[in-house]
Amino acid sequence: MAEMMAQAPVACESGRYAWLVHEVDVVRGNQTISLTFKTTDGVGRNNFFTLALQANSLRQWLNILHGQCRKAEWTMPVWPDWMASTQAAIPMSLLGMLH
Repeated sequence: MAEMMAQAPVACESGRYAWLVHEVDVVRGNQTISLTFKTTDGVGRNNFFTLALQANSLRQWLNILHGQCRKAEWTMPVWPDWMASTQAAIPMSLLGMLH
């Protein structure tokens, strides 16, 4: 796998709100995996945000989540064994099963 280039952190815009994700849809495309994060606003309206990532970006994002889970000392058995290696590429056979 090609080395991932370092990028500047994303700056948080003031005045933004946060919401709790209740559901994530995962769709496998030809070149990307799309993650659609869904929630409701408490009065029945659905809100969502879709993040489409190519394999290297997806792996980088998963590495960040995995690292945060380790740092928080959350339970790790929910992560697949191949996540333990930060240099390993995502097995193509698993790309359609991430959810």
